[in-house]
Amino acid sequence: MGNKNGPLFGTGKYIKALKIRALKHVLKSRYDKALDIYNRLLKIFKEFLDIDLDEIFLYCQLCRIYRELGKNEKGISAIKKAMKINPTSEIVKITLIDIYLTHELYFEFFNLLKDTLPEDLQKFLDDYLSSQL
Repeated sequence: MGNKNGPLFGTGKYIKALKIRALKHVLKSRYDKALDIYNRLLKIFKEFLDIDLDEIFLYCQLCRIYRELGKNEKGISAIKKAMKINPTSEIVKITLIDIYLTHELYFEFFNLLKDTLPEDLQKFLDDYLSSQL
């Protein structure tokens, strides 16, 4: 995991410290500082580590912060990146559902929902959505 002078020395402690710092910034509504830290963490995960669960967590946090800042499109983009990592993640689906319903994006909500329904209900929902266009 790297030598004493390398970029990954003490990575576990470093990552934990960054997560704590970012959370403190979120709790104090210093979202720009938290965004910087979460983006730094994502860079670490992508370049050096292969930990999908932490990456999903980071994208969920980015989504939350972007939404707090009123940057909903960036929030949706962040959570969709988490969905690409793990399309079956319940926390990701719940976050997307919350975004879609909060912003009255019902078509997107139904499309997300229909993927979890049995085939006969998917067809019913497809027919319904087609009739609404």
